[in-house]
Amino acid sequence: MDLLNPAKENVQRAIREFDKMSSVVNEYVGSNLFSITTFDDGDLLHIISNRDRELSEDIAFDCVDIVLRLRAALDKAFVALVELNTGNQNSKLGFPFGGFDRNTGLSEDFPSGRMTKKGGHKDALSLKQWDFIESLKPYRGGNNALWAVNEIANQDKHKKNLVRAEPELYQRVAIGSGIIDTLLINPNNFQHLLRNSERQKILISLGKVARLSNIHHNISVKIVFGDDLGLHDQDILIVIKNQIEIVDKIISDMSSFFE
Repeated sequence: MDLLNPAKENVQRAIREFDKMSSVVNEYVGSNLFSITTFDDGDLLHIISNRDRELSEDIAFDCVDIVLRLRAALDKAFVALVELNTGNQNSKLGFPFGGFDRNTGLSEDFPSGRMTKKGGHKDALSLKQWDFIESLKPYRGGNNALWAVNEIANQDKHKKNLVRAEPELYQRVAIGSGIIDTLLINPNNFQHLLRNSERQKILISLGKVARLSNIHHNISVKIVFGDDLGLHDQDILIVIKNQIEIVDKIISDMSSFFE
């Protein structure tokens, strides 16, 4: 019997769930999220972006559920090492992630006292096995991608800012020859398109002459982590795919201890 089977199965489930979430995310960012309308108030022609579709909360739920699978895989792999050494099938020791002080943002010492005490994580492993764990640097400031597995898994999936849609606006204005009477561009305001309840935003306002200019707008979206994580503004698909690969390799590398 392969003691690592439960860990491997959790990784496979994470992969299957990630594939489903990827399809949902890609369908969302590839759909028509915005429409462009115009409004002429007599003096200015306003080009307005309208957000037509909201981000599904299910994406945040799925994100946490996938990473919980990865955290479970690491915990089960660690328990398998303990069982290999002690025969104890009911170990309460999970994978030894480091911690950090939320007030200062500084990492705590790794390994911590709870890990090195008698009966703790380090005591349950052989020296070679513990050296392997330490080499992974599972703490903030060490292997940040691995450390974030624990951080994301501990998040409340209902948190509003866990993930969000980040708009990216490409705007090009080609002005012809002649006198431009009014050309008002708002290049710094488009971030509000998806971050709050403002469903409409004026992208540019043109006077009677300036409106003859050639104007092109393209708005794209990526789904990123919110402000409450060290992964702020990072693409969720890229981050989680990387985490799956890291956890899968860790468990694969652990196999050498069971030969």
